[in-house]
Amino acid sequence: MSIRVWNWDYEDSTVEDLWRMDLIDHLVHLTKQDASAYPILHNVRSLSLETAVTNMRPSAFFQLLSRLPNVRRVSAGESFFIEPFALRALREERQSLVHCLPLVPPSVEEFEYEIAPDREMSWTPVDDAANYLSVRGLDELSIAFRTLAMRLIVLHLTNVRVNSELFWASPEEDRVIVDTLNWPVLEVITITNTPPYTADGKWILEVDPNREPLMEMADFDNGWNYDELGFDARGLIRSDEVDKLYSAMGKAAQRMPRLRYLEFGFRGETGDWESLIFSRNLQTREAHLEISTEWEYDLGDEVITAWGLEGEKAEEFRTYWSIEFDHWPSGDTGVEEEEISARPI
Repeated sequence: MSIRVWNWDYEDSTVEDLWRMDLIDHLVHLTKQDASAYPILHNVRSLSLETAVTNMRPSAFFQLLSRLPNVRRVSAGESFFIEPFALRALREERQSLVHCLPLVPPSVEEFEYEIAPDREMSWTPVDDAANYLSVRGLDELSIAFRTLAMRLIVLHLTNVRVNSELFWASPEEDRVIVDTLNWPVLEVITITNTPPYTADGKWILEVDPNREPLMEMADFDNGWNYDELGFDARGLIRSDEVDKLYSAMGKAAQRMPRLRYLEFGFRGETGDWESLIFSRNLQTREAHLEISTEWEYDLGDEVITAWGLEGEKAEEFRTYWSIEFDHWPSGDTGVEEEEISARPI
């Protein structure tokens, strides 16, 4: 069961509180001790969870996953049961996922995770989303996915709110030497339909003075339908935040010797919206980079530098936001030559 009526009492409720108030279905939770009662299955190579309707919490899925030491492909996620106004419960589930990701067996090569589309969106376009910053002031889930990606071949995230720490360590991270960051086998990474918020729940989209609000937000006590109504008057992206993201991607991509395809896109009001796409032929090392914007993103010089663009190439990219590379990366990335050509396409 799920309700769609705002109540301030729900905002500070835990997952268990919501269940006791009969506001959500029972969500399955497992401890390490619970999971030890299940057999270890050596022959399972793939595990998939129907995320749209699952009532499994991350602890349940990942504890069971830990009993599959030879699994290679994993597809999982979280459903819609926790509403966007239940901010404490959302933070609780996110922290649970942070703790569970290290349970992914070393055998896993491909990992896919999807969260129900509206769960990570704010209640209305004038509200903030859940604040996911930890006591350290960091986005711990982005960091956890970065750590996981360093041993994967393929990573797909859909409707998951992440920030630049997914790709590159922030100055606030302790005991991280950025020169050692390396994704030796990662070939494909797609981060799509990313909710347009920073880690603290603030909108990355500002109000566009040329867009008229559709109606009064007071009329939406039962929530906002983003698929039908879009983002209301919001339509100007915070270029500084996008610069951080795209720069982090560029620095990380140069330390991914087997990278063939990288895609990042924000959730928009239509299909193709705000995105960065990079593709590369590993045999010829020819590559293509393209950025698309509908929210008036102002491309920063730090992005151009992070992707290794200089001189005429930099000017071409500033003009067309699309570039072909004869050879990428062009400079020394600290990755040995044999590593780059070790794995066939």
